[in-house]
Amino acid sequence: MGKLPLPPIFNLECSDSVVGTAAFVGDDGSTFIAKCPRGCKQAPGIVQGTSIFRDDGSVCLSAVHSGVIQNEDGGYILISKKPGLKNYIGQSQRGIVSFNAGESESGSYSISRVPSNLFAQARLYEKSKDDAFVNLGKAAQEDLDEGSPGAEDPNPEAAAKEQKQKEEAKKRNEAAVFLETSSQISTKLVNLPPVLYYTSTNNEFVIA
Repeated sequence: MGKLPLPPIFNLECSDSVVGTAAFVGDDGSTFIAKCPRGCKQAPGIVQGTSIFRDDGSVCLSAVHSGVIQNEDGGYILISKKPGLKNYIGQSQRGIVSFNAGESESGSYSISRVPSNLFAQARLYEKSKDDAFVNLGKAAQEDLDEGSPGAEDPNPEAAAKEQKQKEEAKKRNEAAVFLETSSQISTKLVNLPPVLYYTSTNNEFVIA
């Protein structure tokens, strides 16, 4: 699967865990930026471990436990996937009880604050993906509007009439452009200065 080049950004609920959330896709070492809601201390959830947490516990509650975010504010956090440990040692701090836990086969994670430069790069990357989806949607809609193959028009007679009108308007426009261009050429020819030619037949110069 590999390590992700730039962390994706997504929202979490208070009870969401790494192992139980589809967005946490990637091998150990992959990082993710997530936004936690406020008030997770009052929501159901469990924390297992200290600094490095077992991956089936609440991510946002672990973030409050670590002091990365404040319970009353919530906020963005950086999650890093790590290999599973043989055991996890819990420690109660910041009003949250963290429990001891046994080995995790699926893995662990740590939480830290999001560096500003990484956050900016990730936001730019997410925006470029959003723009690509928007442009793709616009292109698909334009294909439908133009009657692309496979698009079924609910009123084929009206569509045919509209298409005929477009073609006639195009021909009228082309004719107008042709006439205007011809007129411009004629004017230039009329206004050309006289040219002196030599004719070998009469052995003389004439003005044309």
